[in-house]
Amino acid sequence: MPGLSRPDVAAGPRRDLVEALHDLHHRAGWPSLRVIARQVGCSPTTVSAVFTAPRLPAWGLLELVVEALDGDVDRFRGLWLAAGSPDPTWDLPMAGRVAELDTVRRALESPGLLLVTGEAGIGKTTLVATASLGRSVDSRVARGAGLPLSGQVPLLPIADAFRSVWELDNGNRVREVLAGCAPYVADTLGTLLPELGTPVPSPAGRSSRQRILSAVSAALVALAGRGPFALVLEDLHWADSGTLDIVEYLVSRRSTVPVVATWRLADPATPSQHLDWLGRVARDRWVNVLELGPLSREETALQLALLGADLPLDRVFTRSLGQPLFTEQLASHDASDLPVALADLLDRRLGRLDATTWPLVRALGVAARPLPERVLPAVTGLGLTDLADGIRRLRALRLVAPGRTPEVALQHPLLAEAVERRTTATERAEQHRSLAVALGTEPGRSAAEVAEHWHGAGDPEAELTWRLQAARDAWSRLALDECRTQWRRVLALWPEDRAEAGEPPVHVGTMLIEAIDAMAARDAVEALRIADRAQDHLASLTAEETAALYQRIGDLTGAVHSPTIGLGYVSWALRIYERLPPSAGHVEALERLEGLLGALGRRSDGAAAAARGVEVAREVRDPRQLRRLIALRGWHLAASGRVDEADGAFVEAAAVEVPGGDPIGDVELACGRTDVLLRCAAPAAEIAAAAAPGLAVADRWQLTTYGTSVLRGNVGQALLQAGDPDGARAVVDPGLVGGANLDTWAAHLQRAELDVAAGDLETALARFTAIEALGLVSIAQRAEVMSRSVVARCWLGRHQEALDLVLPLLEETLTTEDPDSCWLLLVPAARAAADASSKAAAHRVARVAGAARGCMMAALPAQQAMVGQELARSRDRDRVQDWIRVAVAWDRLARPYDAAYARLRGAQAARRSGDQTTAQQLLRRAARDARRHRPLTDAIGAT
Repeated sequence: MPGLSRPDVAAGPRRDLVEALHDLHHRAGWPSLRVIARQVGCSPTTVSAVFTAPRLPAWGLLELVVEALDGDVDRFRGLWLAAGSPDPTWDLPMAGRVAELDTVRRALESPGLLLVTGEAGIGKTTLVATASLGRSVDSRVARGAGLPLSGQVPLLPIADAFRSVWELDNGNRVREVLAGCAPYVADTLGTLLPELGTPVPSPAGRSSRQRILSAVSAALVALAGRGPFALVLEDLHWADSGTLDIVEYLVSRRSTVPVVATWRLADPATPSQHLDWLGRVARDRWVNVLELGPLSREETALQLALLGADLPLDRVFTRSLGQPLFTEQLASHDASDLPVALADLLDRRLGRLDATTWPLVRALGVAARPLPERVLPAVTGLGLTDLADGIRRLRALRLVAPGRTPEVALQHPLLAEAVERRTTATERAEQHRSLAVALGTEPGRSAAEVAEHWHGAGDPEAELTWRLQAARDAWSRLALDECRTQWRRVLALWPEDRAEAGEPPVHVGTMLIEAIDAMAARDAVEALRIADRAQDHLASLTAEETAALYQRIGDLTGAVHSPTIGLGYVSWALRIYERLPPSAGHVEALERLEGLLGALGRRSDGAAAAARGVEVAREVRDPRQLRRLIALRGWHLAASGRVDEADGAFVEAAAVEVPGGDPIGDVELACGRTDVLLRCAAPAAEIAAAAAPGLAVADRWQLTTYGTSVLRGNVGQALLQAGDPDGARAVVDPGLVGGANLDTWAAHLQRAELDVAAGDLETALARFTAIEALGLVSIAQRAEVMSRSVVARCWLGRHQEALDLVLPLLEETLTTEDPDSCWLLLVPAARAAADASSKAAAHRVARVAGAARGCMMAALPAQQAMVGQELARSRDRDRVQDWIRVAVAWDRLARPYDAAYARLRGAQAARRSGDQTTAQQLLRRAARDARRHRPLTDAIGAT
């Protein structure tokens, strides 16, 4: 694709890099941006920016592009370093760190994540602030910061970042950017930026987390698209898990937004989950880590000069060892009485404070975050005159940060620790109380922060009120980890002898059901424990609350223990719902009933539950529920062979109008439709076309839901079966965000099958094992995984292991109404028995095949013929003409790899009978059909 435009850059190292890159593209034959993007693992737009944007690309991205074009990586590394050399005229307002400053400056101009790490006081914030303020950086920076309490304040750093952009021009730029985004983006950001004045959407289950991730990502990308822009997040180690999710989401999606974040190392308060996050994210090639060490002796001398401190360098450096915070504090301290450790130094400095300055430092230290000036009179007891005088004196002592904002902050977080050492328990409790009262009346207050102060004040009743609000706030933002933390505290605080608590009063039934839902989103076992506790309060619950509780217990029990036991609870819930007016809870219970029946293989009962769900959904008039239930009924109609009626159901579901849109429903609708087409052995192109609207929605919203994973898996399966593994990978790989989990396992399953086709069998087996470890309870899901992992083990020669795994599940399918799963397992089980030459295993497979009922799948005749021939092969009685008939059956279904496998076995049978001519003919045709399937091609070549 000749004709990529060159950026207009001045002569010099940057232009040299541009010319070399475009010359490399020419010598590589001008591959398209899409081809390069597929190899690099990012979007074509990101690749285009490497060639056409005037700013220097991130090295990690440029390196991948050069590798994709077979270029000289070392040469381009040198060109890139020369192009990114700092402006020698830049007057650095900090000591040393020249190379580090250049690294941060480039990171602020290039997509990707730079983590600036180091111990407390090492200079992370100063470095990032200096880089972003330098005149060689033409970027508008959105700034947010984690605080010690922000782990309980959902998305606080992200909200602060958007607010920093808003405050630059009273929101004009933000409004302009959001006007060009999908409507849901502005609506969703209303939870983070109340200034928008948009209505806060109510949580909608699993999709709400995705909505927030997508909205924040879309808004940041849109801001970056309007001109130079970067996101800076200070003290990310203090952030909530939702903020970490957003950062990881931007990284995993290869976002165009430059992100620079600071992270304190060796902080005992950092949660283990945060450390796991850091280790995981740091391994991503889109992420660079810059760890700061102490300053050198010469750099310490420069720091003292910048501070205007006329002190003996050797004496200061011996004590500070180049730690910038030590040096800063020593420079402002009486040098005749130097402490041996920073803690002692800070304690002594605080000990010199008086009745005007100590209340200020104490309030800021107990708050453990900056405080607005307007709340300081209430939390310090100082008058306005004394307050202003105290702030000025503390700034002169470098105990309070310079006043660049309306908030007052301690110079460093370690000062807060010194405050804690110098206060009594009674002092801290009273300070927490005054902070709780003052902050509780602030606009945009954090309920979690206020609750924490009531906890510090030792007031459980007030704390419970605010914990309830904090839990609900976290749920509305889908900050699930913080939500669970708040609900655990609510449960611990709730008075056992009261049916209502909090202000305004909350009923115990409402509280328990909300807590169960929050826990179930992350941990079904913990949710089930709360549900068991809830049963002690049945006498005080309304009928609808009782039914809601039972359906949740049933759903959780089915997932954790047994679908059979879970079915009993859901049935009790439905008996209650049937006596009540139609409700959304009734529809949810019927949907859960269908899922449990499906897990047990009770297809006909599941179909009846889906049909009843449609009836109730029509009465409730919830379009989202109605649409979902109609599509679910359509799937059951197709499974029973009523394909025309199924088509009608899908058409009806698609016609249901959902106010505000229903992207999750769009994906699920496409998912159900492609399921049906796969059953009918429709051409891969038709399946891809049916999936296209759903995939377009998934890409637009950047969805990673279970339905999206299944949809990508369905299309990938169709394309692979049609002999197009490259096309399958292009559809499947965007759904591989992180490791396999209960939402994404279907895409990972299809990727494992693609690994098999590529000959990467051990990687495939590792993927299969990870999926099996999830503990899927549905027999259909387990059969999907097992049928493919058995094939991988057969290619690896681990036939007995394959048999030990597949035979028990195969025989279990006979106890269900799920013939699809039975036949899905019969083919690989018969192959494993034949490969192992196990007559005993072949007998067990034959017994199941004889008892199996027929299913409404177009591939059934080919499957039956394949099983028959594999069983004959296990006794050395397979015949070439029978294998040819199997191959022809697969040909009719346009499944070249299955046909090639049958011809391979036919050629082996022909060789055994001495018919070399037929064997060669079959092998030639098999080799042609097996292209891009490595194990099959190797086996054909070895025959």
